[in-house]
Amino acid sequence: MWQAMEYGAANRGSLVGRERELGTLVELLHDVRSGRGHMALVLGEPGIGKTALLERLAATAADQEVPVAWGRCSQTDAPAFWPWRYALRGLGVDALTESSTTASREELFARVVEQLAATDRPALLALEDLHWADPASLALLRFVADAVPGLALLLVATARDDPDEAGPETTTMLQALPAGVERLALSGLGRDVVGDIVAGELGHEPDEELASRIADRCGGNPLFIREVARLHASRGADATLAVPAGVRQVLERRLARVSHPCGHLLAAAAVAGEPEPDLLAEVVGETPASVLHRLGEAVTARLLHADGAHLRFAHALVRETVYAQQSPATIGELHRRVAEVLESRGGEAAQLAAHWRRATGADAREVAAVRALAAAREARARMGYEQAVSFYSWALETPPEDELTLRIEQGEAQVQAGMLSLGRETLREAARQALRDGRPRDVATATLGIGIGGFEVALRDDEQITLLEHARARLVSPDDDSLRAAVLSRLSVASAWQRPAEDRAELAEESIALAHATGDTATEVAALAAWCDARSGPDHTGDRLERTGRMIDIALRSGDPASLLLARRLRLVALAECGDFAGVDAETEEYARTSERLRLPLYDWPVPVWRGARALMSGDLDTARRHLTVAEALAARADSVNAAVLSLVLKANLLVAAGEPEAAAEAADEQQEIIGPYYDDLVVLARFYATVGREQEARRMVRRKLAAGIGRPTDSEHLSELWLLGDAAIALGETDAAARVYEALRPYADHWAINGIFGTCFGQVAHALGRLATRLGDPDEARNRLRQARKAHEEAGAGLLVAQTDAALAELDGPSGAARASSASGVSGTPGASVPDESPEPSGEFRRSGRVWHVGWNGSTATVPDTKGMRDLATLLAAPGREVHVLDLIEAAGGPGAAAAGGHTGERLDKPARDAYRQRLAEIEDELAEADAASDVGRADRLRREQEFLAAELSGALGLGGRARTEGDPVERARKAVTMRIRTALKAVAEVDPALARHLDRSVITGRLCAYRPEQAVRWLL
Repeated sequence: MWQAMEYGAANRGSLVGRERELGTLVELLHDVRSGRGHMALVLGEPGIGKTALLERLAATAADQEVPVAWGRCSQTDAPAFWPWRYALRGLGVDALTESSTTASREELFARVVEQLAATDRPALLALEDLHWADPASLALLRFVADAVPGLALLLVATARDDPDEAGPETTTMLQALPAGVERLALSGLGRDVVGDIVAGELGHEPDEELASRIADRCGGNPLFIREVARLHASRGADATLAVPAGVRQVLERRLARVSHPCGHLLAAAAVAGEPEPDLLAEVVGETPASVLHRLGEAVTARLLHADGAHLRFAHALVRETVYAQQSPATIGELHRRVAEVLESRGGEAAQLAAHWRRATGADAREVAAVRALAAAREARARMGYEQAVSFYSWALETPPEDELTLRIEQGEAQVQAGMLSLGRETLREAARQALRDGRPRDVATATLGIGIGGFEVALRDDEQITLLEHARARLVSPDDDSLRAAVLSRLSVASAWQRPAEDRAELAEESIALAHATGDTATEVAALAAWCDARSGPDHTGDRLERTGRMIDIALRSGDPASLLLARRLRLVALAECGDFAGVDAETEEYARTSERLRLPLYDWPVPVWRGARALMSGDLDTARRHLTVAEALAARADSVNAAVLSLVLKANLLVAAGEPEAAAEAADEQQEIIGPYYDDLVVLARFYATVGREQEARRMVRRKLAAGIGRPTDSEHLSELWLLGDAAIALGETDAAARVYEALRPYADHWAINGIFGTCFGQVAHALGRLATRLGDPDEARNRLRQARKAHEEAGAGLLVAQTDAALAELDGPSGAARASSASGVSGTPGASVPDESPEPSGEFRRSGRVWHVGWNGSTATVPDTKGMRDLATLLAAPGREVHVLDLIEAAGGPGAAAAGGHTGERLDKPARDAYRQRLAEIEDELAEADAASDVGRADRLRREQEFLAAELSGALGLGGRARTEGDPVERARKAVTMRIRTALKAVAEVDPALARHLDRSVITGRLCAYRPEQAVRWLL
């Protein structure tokens, strides 16, 4: 027999030079013991020391009484979640042990996380060799990685960093892991460390020349270094010259030292994947004791490692080398023997399929197909969709059952795995074949698989509609009622451009009745969603609220999270149309709680869009930008047209609010590229084009829309489209268009105009009516409508919309109204200032006295410590309505001026920015001439300050010879600093005077240009 070896002792040399990486992992382990979870990814080439590092960490964890669980990916085709099943079992997590009965893979993943969260002590979970992981295991890893910070878990995974070995799917997934994952890339060891490893193998210090030669030959790879040093120790200096570039020859030399019987056992073990003595005994026809005795040679030769009674290959390269040495005939025979033994043991279908597929024998291919089909269906049951796709491909090589049925199952698995384009084409071709073969149930099943519930349904797809109609006409048996209900529901949604809304609603009603009668709750929710889609116009908002309530009840009773999310999404839109934004916020959070548990981008992306839209309504542009960034990232991962479009909707309107019309128009162009194939009428873009000099395009869009006819609203987009059409008409001076839009909007004054599924909110329709009435010369109507809208916007806490309504009211009264608004704010000619209402003029105090500020509101008094944020507020309060550049605020608060701002963070201005600055300087010259001609002193002053700033920035950005200087953007740094310190100051004020804090929070606008714009005049003691 052999002497068992401890992993740490066997691999001690691998850790020489890895003290920093080990220290990093030990620090993460300490954090986990304190309650904060972490994930680390250890990358490197074969033999670089990944396993040794992990084993030393495991020993440290054991010393600290932290449980350690291991999972190792197999190079052979193992079942879905293979490494996870063994690792989680060691932590008492059983979510993956049986075929799942949950509704979706995301629920299964959520159950894994919930069970991990329920463990009562910190743990270390180690996953090795992710480059061989099955796709389902990678999907679960991505899911758990997002949840790790909230778990008492240190998850450490190892993988080879060669894309040729890891494969594109694994490489992409590893790159997509959250930014918080600690990545440790193990590189080759330095020459000083090489000398230490060589000395450990030789038993004495090597001469400098030998250490240098070994370092050069081995590239710092610890495994290679040890192997070469051992050869040198046994065979002298010439051994180092015989070492090839790779380690394979080194291992072949070691293999040559074992007997033929031992070599045959190693070959069988390489085919089986692991050197399991009992299995090998059956494969080669020997006793387990004999196998153990023979494998002792391999342990002595360090080809195998022994941990008690457990054997494993010393390194994956050993198995690869042994496998590569065998002839094709030997490989085929051994795979057959392993398959037969596993069959007798009731082995898993995935393993059986893999071995039979490589086995020799006339029946091997047929048996492999049967086992592959079983493996595919088992993988789908376990939600290992990616692996199921591969197994279906194997099964279809020699179909053991009806080929069309298998094609449909394969297409469904592809869609479930996120291979949307490939899966939809597979299902479409299967539906065509079913149509040719006269199989309506298969036509229906395949066509339904093309979409994803109510979240992603292909529109303007005539072939899909033809297939659904074919199935509808032939599914007449009572046994087909559930399937027929699903067909009717999908047909209602898919024919949005082909059928009148009334016809689509009738299809949905029929589907609802059938689904309810058959007890098919998922289809009933989908059918109710189809009805809501058909009745999405403002005339049916109340009905949609009632039906979405029913959807939520059904989904909660059935426990189907996808149906629940669909219901909440539709209900949120109806609430927004009614102006119930407290309800919108509550529904957003309920939706988020469910979607966060599933962690699927397809379901997640609406949440940041909704939160961004609400932040934009309130005027908090920084928060809206943060949510937009999240939404864009999720949209890319979701591969969703809806997600991409709604993110662009939010982006375009955010840029409009930020005063960046050119960038907003660019976002609108991006939106047009996506939605162009779906929409004939792109009039929504006219509003953006009209504001950036693209008047001819905008005018053509407006007139084409008028020629086509406005009509009555039939969907939730109609009011927002009319709102934007009205904006364009006003900007272009198209009076006839303004009149027709006014008449179309007038019945819906109390409704709110939102874009899509609440990608942005334009405000209550009364606001649009007021602006249109102003254009049409009806000031009394305009004033009434705008005051109605202002009240609604204020009640909704929509500060940005309130400010926009105030600007419209000021514009309504022309120069006199603007003058009154300016007088109230203390600035002459300031557009957008408030019109005083009839309430008493409020008073405030904001005075500095040494190190404190005396603050108050309507007679209250309190003190707040002096901070730069308080000084910023004082500067803004001293000039109501005037925009103050952030660099001026920095300087006013005692900081450096514009010339002193800077930092070394890359090119101060990249080429596009420099070009934009030059273009803007040219534009300012023209605008200055206009301002001077109009005697607009305020506008001219702002333009000159902007001109001076841009000129200084452009000059400072270029060094000798016109080369770009490497310096950060001082304005952006200043914007962030000022925004943060004003928020901090407002929090301090809120602690002593909440009323004053509320007023300031509503009235102070931050950004590159900051301003104090009160809703009415305030008497300040400054």
